[in-house]
Amino acid sequence: MDCNGTSYISNFTNNTDFCPDNKGTTEWELCVYTLFAPRAILIDRVVSPFWYCIGFLGNILTIHIWSNRRLKRLNTSSLYLSVLAITDTMMLTLHMLMELEYAWGKPTLRYPVWCTIFFVLFYFSQYMSPLLVFGFTCERLVSIIRPFKSERFSRHSRAPKEVACLTVFALIISLGQITGWTVENGEIKPMYITFYETWSYITEIVIFIVIPVITLIFNILVMKTAREATKFRRESAPISKRSISNDGQMLQRKTASKILPTTLTLMAVSFYRIFTTAPITIIYLFQYQVFPYGDPCLTTSGMAVDPVWQKYLHWLVFKKILDEVGISQYSCNIFIYIVTARHFRSELLRLLCSRLPCADNDSMRKEFMMLNQSNGVSMTRPTDGSLV
Repeated sequence: MDCNGTSYISNFTNNTDFCPDNKGTTEWELCVYTLFAPRAILIDRVVSPFWYCIGFLGNILTIHIWSNRRLKRLNTSSLYLSVLAITDTMMLTLHMLMELEYAWGKPTLRYPVWCTIFFVLFYFSQYMSPLLVFGFTCERLVSIIRPFKSERFSRHSRAPKEVACLTVFALIISLGQITGWTVENGEIKPMYITFYETWSYITEIVIFIVIPVITLIFNILVMKTAREATKFRRESAPISKRSISNDGQMLQRKTASKILPTTLTLMAVSFYRIFTTAPITIIYLFQYQVFPYGDPCLTTSGMAVDPVWQKYLHWLVFKKILDEVGISQYSCNIFIYIVTARHFRSELLRLLCSRLPCADNDSMRKEFMMLNQSNGVSMTRPTDGSLV
C-alpha cells in the first residue's frame, strides 16, 4: 500500500483510522508519521546512528589527544576543546535516548523524575557548546589585543576556573526546563506556561544566535590582527636590529603571529557551529507559527486530505534533515582539528601508530618524526623507548 500521495488518499473514507485511539501520545504520533511521513522516520533511524558512530569515536579520540600533557603546553585552549568533546559526547548520548523514545517508540524518558532531569541535562549539553567556543575565543582575543594582561588572564591555571564558571552558568539557565516538562498517564507532556515559553525564547536567541555571532566577530578580529602581525614580521625581517619604540605593539604583533594556526582552528569550529545551529534555532522559535500542528482529533484518512496536516507533515521531513545537519556539529569536530591543527594531526598519527602495525614500520616512524619536527614539536625518546 502506497502511504504517500493520491493513491493512498483514494483508498480510504473519512472514517478510516489505522492508528491507535490514544491520540496525542508518542505511539499515536509515531504511527501517523510512519503513514504520512515515512522519510522523516527513516532519517531519524538511519542518519542519527551514523552520527553516533562517528561522534563517539571521534570525541573519544579528541578527548584523549587534547588532554595530552604535551598539547596542553602547546595550546592554552586544549582544556576548552577537551571539555567541548566531553559535552558533545554527553549530547549524543542524550540524543540517542530521545531518538529511542520518539523515533523507535521505546519508553526511555516516560518517568516523572527522570524526564525532568533528562531535559535539564539535554539543554545543558547544548548550551555548553557555544559557551565554550565563546570562552576560548575571548581568551584568544585578550591574548592578542592585550598581550601583557594575557600573561595573567590566559595562563593555564585560569582555564579550569573559566570552564567551571561557564559550566555553572549553563546549568543555571538549563534549570528553566524544570518548569517545561511533565509526565501524565505515562506520556511526556510540555507545559505551556508563560514563564517557560519566555525563558526558552530568550535563552535560545542569546545562546544559539547572539553568542555565536559575537564569537565569530571576535574570531575575525583576531584573525585580522594576526595576519597584520605576520605581514609586519615579514617586512621587518631583513632589519635584524630595528628598534621598536612601542614595546606593547611589538609584543602584540609577536603574540598574534604565534597564535594564528590555533585561531584558524577556533574560527573554523565557531563558524561550523553557527552554520549548523542558527537555522535550527530560528526554525525552533517560529515553526509552530508557520507550520501549525494539525487537529489530532481527525482520523488518519481525514489527515490525508487535511491541508494543515499535509503542510505540517511535508515540513516535518525538511525539519528532520535540518536536525541531522545540526547533530553533525557534535560529531565532526575531529575533522576540523585534523585539517587545521598540525599538533593535533601529529598526536593522532602518533596514537594510531602506537596501536597499529605501522608502529614497527621504520619509514612510517621517520615520516612521523619529520612531521612533528616540521610542526615544531620536540621529539625526545625516554628510557622506555616510547615517543613523547
